[in-house]
Amino acid sequence: MKKFAVVGLGRVGKTLALYFTRRGFEFTGGYCSTAQGTEEALRELGIGKPLKRGELRKAGLVFLCVPDREIRREAERISRASGDLKGVHFLHCSGSRGREALEALKNKGAEVGVFHPLFPFFDLEFSLKNLEGSFVGIEGDYFPLAKRVGLKPFKLPENRVLYHAGAVFSAGLLASYLSFPLQIAGKISIPFEAYFKLAEIVLRAIKEKGLPQAITGPWVRGDDETVKRHLSVLKEREIYEALLKRTKEILKKEG
Repeated sequence: MKKFAVVGLGRVGKTLALYFTRRGFEFTGGYCSTAQGTEEALRELGIGKPLKRGELRKAGLVFLCVPDREIRREAERISRASGDLKGVHFLHCSGSRGREALEALKNKGAEVGVFHPLFPFFDLEFSLKNLEGSFVGIEGDYFPLAKRVGLKPFKLPENRVLYHAGAVFSAGLLASYLSFPLQIAGKISIPFEAYFKLAEIVLRAIKEKGLPQAITGPWVRGDDETVKRHLSVLKEREIYEALLKRTKEILKKEG
């Protein structure tokens, strides 16, 4: 699997192309949904060449970094364009689909699996700087591959929908949640960095001490009056109340 290709050269695909290249693998190339997209992506990467579906077998490892809804269809397209795929490993990078989505390729003799980096992919520079040391969900015999490139593998659970929802809570929805203190900081003219630093410390405390011990605030002290005052000024009253209910459940469970 020294040589690899990437199908779908978006944020994930381009990051993996450079990340694996910098760790001793040879990027042969790949393609996007359009010829122009392929040309632009490869120009940005500065390595690899445009490949057709029938040429993917030249690589021992192929990452499918296409949208979830396209994985099965793209696998079928590659299968129709290819002959025997024995000895080629195809890994899709979706956390919400299993390797059964690559059945068409398996029927042609390919080895198939899932390689889902639990990582928020942004621009290339940020992703390449921060990806190392991240966890990656694996289906198939690809733990050694993940470890070889400095990632921390774990076995993907059967319940992919719940697993993926957990990832969304940890990343996209966390960012949306922090938009509330960002908005408040703007209204009262204080630096958002003050609230952000507070959030960083709480996350560190959760990691080091556990979630219940990291909960602070008026509810811990039994200060109902302060909570009522919060509710009187917040437009996001329903969100605050829902989080307060969740907090009470955690604290009650912990006694």
